[in-house]
Amino acid sequence: MAKKRFSNQQRKMLEGIQARLIASEHFQVFQSSAEGDVDRDEIAEKSPQDFAALLGGHAVEKPESNDKHHARIPWRCYPSYRNFITPKDEDAPEEPMFVPLPLDEESASELRLQLLSLCMCNLRSRLAKSARPDEWPVPSKPIWQGSQRLVCPGEWDEYEPRGPGADDDNDEEDEKGMFASSGGQVLSSESALAELARWWSRRWTLQSAATFFQDGLKSLLSESSTLTSLDLRGNGLTREDANVLLSLIEQQHSNLEKLNQIPVVADKSKDTKELNFDGTGIQKDMNENDEDQDIDDPEGEALPVILEAEYVRMDEGDGVIFYTLVTPEWFPVLTKVVLRHLEIPQAGTLAYITDALLSLTSVRELVLSELKLSGRGASLLLQAVAEMAQNQHLDLLNGLPLGRLLAQKEGATPLQLPGDIEWNDFPLGAMARLNLWPVAALPQSMADGGFNLRASTSLTDVGLRGLCVMLRHFAGQAQASSVGGIRSAPPSLMQLTKIDLSGNGQITDDTVADLCHTLQHPSTGASLRHSLRDLSVRSCMKLKARSALELQSFVMHIRDAGRGGSESGGLQTINGLDLEALQNAGRASTSGSRREGLPPMTLRTYVEPDGAGKGEGLLKPNLPTLSECDVLFFACMLHLWPHIPHCHVHVVLPRELMPDDRAAQGGFLTWSRDDPADDGMFGGPGAVTNDSPYPPPSSSAKKIAAAIQAHFDAARRLFEACPTGTQLRFSASPAIPDCEAILAHGDHRVLGLPPSTAANADRQGELSSFAKIKQILQGKAQARRRKIARSRGEHLLANAQPARPLYVNNINSQRLHCHFRTLYGKDEMDIEHGDIMPDERYNVCLPTEVDISQAFAVATSVDLQHLELCPAHLDRLCLVTDMPVLTHLNLNNNLLGDAGVEMLFRALVDANSSVVHVALASNGIGDEGATTIALNLGSLPRLTSLELCDNFIQERGSIAIADAIGGYASHEEADGEEAPQTGPLPVLSVDLRGNRSRELGARRWAEVVAAHPDLKFLCLAQNELGMLSEERFLDLVCAAVASASLSVLDLQDNFPQEGTDVKGRPIMGPPPTEVIEDLLADYTPAGEFAAEDVRRAVFIRRHRGGGGAAEKKGRQPQQGQQQGSAQRHSCGGTSGGAAAGTPGGASVPMSPSAASLAPSAGSP
Repeated sequence: MAKKRFSNQQRKMLEGIQARLIASEHFQVFQSSAEGDVDRDEIAEKSPQDFAALLGGHAVEKPESNDKHHARIPWRCYPSYRNFITPKDEDAPEEPMFVPLPLDEESASELRLQLLSLCMCNLRSRLAKSARPDEWPVPSKPIWQGSQRLVCPGEWDEYEPRGPGADDDNDEEDEKGMFASSGGQVLSSESALAELARWWSRRWTLQSAATFFQDGLKSLLSESSTLTSLDLRGNGLTREDANVLLSLIEQQHSNLEKLNQIPVVADKSKDTKELNFDGTGIQKDMNENDEDQDIDDPEGEALPVILEAEYVRMDEGDGVIFYTLVTPEWFPVLTKVVLRHLEIPQAGTLAYITDALLSLTSVRELVLSELKLSGRGASLLLQAVAEMAQNQHLDLLNGLPLGRLLAQKEGATPLQLPGDIEWNDFPLGAMARLNLWPVAALPQSMADGGFNLRASTSLTDVGLRGLCVMLRHFAGQAQASSVGGIRSAPPSLMQLTKIDLSGNGQITDDTVADLCHTLQHPSTGASLRHSLRDLSVRSCMKLKARSALELQSFVMHIRDAGRGGSESGGLQTINGLDLEALQNAGRASTSGSRREGLPPMTLRTYVEPDGAGKGEGLLKPNLPTLSECDVLFFACMLHLWPHIPHCHVHVVLPRELMPDDRAAQGGFLTWSRDDPADDGMFGGPGAVTNDSPYPPPSSSAKKIAAAIQAHFDAARRLFEACPTGTQLRFSASPAIPDCEAILAHGDHRVLGLPPSTAANADRQGELSSFAKIKQILQGKAQARRRKIARSRGEHLLANAQPARPLYVNNINSQRLHCHFRTLYGKDEMDIEHGDIMPDERYNVCLPTEVDISQAFAVATSVDLQHLELCPAHLDRLCLVTDMPVLTHLNLNNNLLGDAGVEMLFRALVDANSSVVHVALASNGIGDEGATTIALNLGSLPRLTSLELCDNFIQERGSIAIADAIGGYASHEEADGEEAPQTGPLPVLSVDLRGNRSRELGARRWAEVVAAHPDLKFLCLAQNELGMLSEERFLDLVCAAVASASLSVLDLQDNFPQEGTDVKGRPIMGPPPTEVIEDLLADYTPAGEFAAEDVRRAVFIRRHRGGGGAAEKKGRQPQQGQQQGSAQRHSCGGTSGGAAAGTPGGASVPMSPSAASLAPSAGSP
């Protein structure tokens, strides 16, 4: 009965027993093993709860107070950059280094840290997401505050009501222990956290995280700390956090010498002449032989897991530390300040930095390079630079001699600028703001070699306006040098060859409009006609429709100038569009001469992984997505040049998109869930629950889905704005293994990218990214063929050409709508599909939240492969009520299954689709899915080619498709009677390679082939047609010979061979020798089929015999014959309703717009 909860009845019974014992005359003593002998007087003094414990015979002792373990969060670190890149021993990995915050004395004495860098770890925000509200007494007070909070479970009067005096707000007592929540709330439950969210909103997160964070900062700079260098930039420091650090430094209790790369010791700061803030400041240069050498890591150093961060963010607290420490008194001889690879998003932070720079009157040189600033921040920093120059104490800015230029304003001759100036926002902006271009002259080396604009991705409106001022200045120079119609050589005329602002996230429509107007000015065009070649503002996400219209106006200006015969300038490409090729095509069409076909427009977009550039293996792509300006600009170009054959948008999905892959790259995994409604630094209180140690991956999947959806939506908006007569192709697939870097780099041009086009190299001869990938894939394929040859004991010559396929099936131009063929060079000869995507390990699982249905409504061709599409991806396809232009659909290598096929074909039928080709290879389709396809074929009258390779279609599914194509009602509908004819469907091509049609399916297909008037191609390779006997195989051959339309019948690998494969299945191969001899002697007419093809069970009609039926051998097998019949197989003349053959020697017509089927050029 120790600490047992009693009911009221039980408590009254125990009280009665106690009273009767006290009042009893016979009671003397109570013997207990726990308390010994207890007399009447001792029992009378006991409380009811103690008396109950006495009756139980056990003594309950209060637990000893345990040591308090304060909350700590460990942070993974590395002793060196070399250790991060190349671990010492992969077989026996060393124990990882973790630095806990707050840093306790035991960990501090064990680590003995001297250098600690936690750059870009986002400590504050991650602490806020990891902190639980019930771990802190103050924020969790609403759920435990009340009269019951100090009642221990099991107390005798646990459920007795407490009086008002028991509810005093004693904070000290509250923090010692709390045992129960008010209203029956369970701590850290969903209801308790919801109560906290209603009570405190976000205040608890801010308060607890700030306290936790500042405790960690204090522990790093304690009196016993051994740290000499500490870097905390990029961690969300506030002004209060900075004041905590500065106060600890002022107390001089620690051994710290550098804080955020700023010396804090007077002896060192007094002699410092240069302050260099270059990113993380971590030395990343490694010698080539470092990986092979056994070099010990430095002791006492801990570097952050975000070692690949290229930029370091400076927050408000970092700015306060910079302003407080970088002063003239602390750095009296400082002459040079370098700010490089820094991201300063807040203008308030930048204000601290500019104020500090303005106070440093000793600084003579300033280097501002690779800075990520907002437009307002760049203007603020430029204003400070101008003030420093005007105050006559700043001489050099990125190598630009500002002091000499200002002094030269009074002189007559311009000052020749040095050739090593780093031109970015600030030199361009300073030259424009201080009006220094009239007294400056570019060096001859720059005039001859071209003007180099650095840091174009970080350029803001400040730099672009300065560039426009420079262009107008030199345009005025050129105009002034022309006197009386005779143009003299303009002095110091610049050679600006390329303006590449692609991927810039700062420039806006106003400055792009200013640039376009400047370039359209007549004098500007004349001065740049021999220099400027390329202009690109692609993937600039702040540019909207206005910039697109300005660019269109500029393009039309160039086009009209070219048509008028005047000099239109030397500009050749805008946003990757080759204006010269387009104008030449336009002139050819105007003059009536035959013009060469223009290459297609190909736009590659690359889904950027979350955290790209912040971890090893994550690539930072160029031109990752289409901006609003890109969408409208390219649509306008298609309207201006409608003879561009097609527009292809290809989306590349890297495997790093997967959450597991990202975590493996060293990313942080917090215990809490991310709040999807919170885009700020702190997570809301409702984001953490009692199941937080096992968070679902929903938040990361939603972020990935949103990133992918942005690419799909951009392609949809582009297609919606394109001309109705332009063929629009949309494709998406994973990044090709071993080619991720090439795909991420991409191409700056958009015409002639496919390797099959003649113009797949730019004007400098550099191949397109897809042509480079094709060369890599060809090398891999060649290595694969050599390996196979060695396994067979053969020797493959280096210049040996691969075997050509026997035929090429391009009915309905289906090969042109597979991006693995058009972009990556798949041709079943040099490159096979396995060379491009080796296996399913390289697939990308497309999140089901991504809506792919809108592509069906706007694209001519939809090609989505290796994305693990399942029925859930097609949920919204039924909402697409119209598919007016869709003609080709390729969903090979996915996971649609029977359910997905049913959803797909139901949507196609409901939308009255005019699709002509559907490819669903390797989708796990069975007989149910094949039956669904068969039932819907009649409702899709233009669907004339099917590709269903490598599925699980067996006899029933194969027969259902054959019945639908042949125009027979299904056997189920006929109730077992002979299937009535309803008329054949105009299907031209069926590919069932790699299924299980077997003998029953072969018999039905033989009946269809013999009578079908349109079927040109049928592939039943690897369908186990000869597993039991050759009867049905020979039926198919006879039907092919008798068919009036069939050109190719592929029956390869249908007979069992000796041995089994790795999965224990029988190996299938060509027909036996006696079957081949019978085929050549009795079944195939002489001259119509090549003997080499027949030996491989491929029947390609090379010529159609011109003789009559008497010259044929035997007769055609009768339709509807029973499976068990034992008729002699023979090939007769056209009978049984089969159409007559074409004239002798006639070949199948090849037209890219119609059915195209022909033997390969290298086949016999």
